[in-house]
Amino acid sequence: MSGFRNVNLYFTAKNIRFFHELGRALKILGDGVPVLLLKGAHLAAFVYRDISLRLMVDLDILVRKADLHKIEKTMREIGFARSMENPDHPYHVAYIDSTRTVVVEVHWHICSEPTQAVQVDIEELWRDARSEVFKGKTVLVLRPEHLLLHICLHDGGQHFYLCGLRTFCDIDAIIRRYREEIDWEVVVSSASKWGITKSAYLTLRLAKEMMGAEVPEEVLTAIKPQDFKQENLVWARKAIFAPLSQDERVSEHFAQFWGAEQYKSKMALFLANIFLPLELMAKIYSVPLGSPYIYLYYPWRFIELSMRYGRSVGKISDEGSDLRIGLEAEHSRILLREWLKS
Repeated sequence: MSGFRNVNLYFTAKNIRFFHELGRALKILGDGVPVLLLKGAHLAAFVYRDISLRLMVDLDILVRKADLHKIEKTMREIGFARSMENPDHPYHVAYIDSTRTVVVEVHWHICSEPTQAVQVDIEELWRDARSEVFKGKTVLVLRPEHLLLHICLHDGGQHFYLCGLRTFCDIDAIIRRYREEIDWEVVVSSASKWGITKSAYLTLRLAKEMMGAEVPEEVLTAIKPQDFKQENLVWARKAIFAPLSQDERVSEHFAQFWGAEQYKSKMALFLANIFLPLELMAKIYSVPLGSPYIYLYYPWRFIELSMRYGRSVGKISDEGSDLRIGLEAEHSRILLREWLKS
């Protein structure tokens, strides 16, 4: 209980800082720039209604793309600079404070990989957004149905349950908070319109089974994909309950290699990871693309991969090791991703 208390105090302090910085930004922006709180910020302030109950890694807000220059100016005024960790992100820009402890992600869309299959009407989100008062300033939040689907899309369809049980606690909390307001027909129609019925079905079903979330059975029936199989649930549970060990990081390539059943498939994956395209080799090893020396790095890559994965062979044989469980979880995420995007 002492450990839990310390974690709670840590995230309470962190969230106080997040919301303090948000309040400073809103004060400078005034009422002329609409700001919509996303994910953790919305959940902590207006769903859980206790900022100590919902941890946040960063603060996510949605703005209109036309207002990005105003946001840039405001963030600099309160002491934030652009983060260079992922400068070319397709739908958000991140800012970090001088202490490098507070990250604010400014989004202009909620879908990281818009495709023909997944299409979110961002203008619909703005039209249906609700007003809330935060520290005396008006902010916007997603309507409950869109909030539910955003959680399903983000944690299920884009990150394949890397957040563990937190996703399902959020789903349960949203339904309890807005029980009398949720229009489940909107959930069904929007999931279909956005092209995310698979991630919506899987996430809502798991929330119902694991957390007792009050998702109507007829809703699950309405959005159940025709190609759904029980193994999809097995993959999801392995991904959810995998230990997040910093010491045993599992790469996607290693998980694919481990999960391949046939020897030929394993060899094909291994060789594909050695004989990378010249452009990628030049980037990885900082060699000029036109240099003949770039070919000398292929034998070195073979040695490098053999050393990196050879050390892990013994640990894989132990079914209870974090590495083995992590490999199974990452392989499950790969299979889950293939199903969700099919």
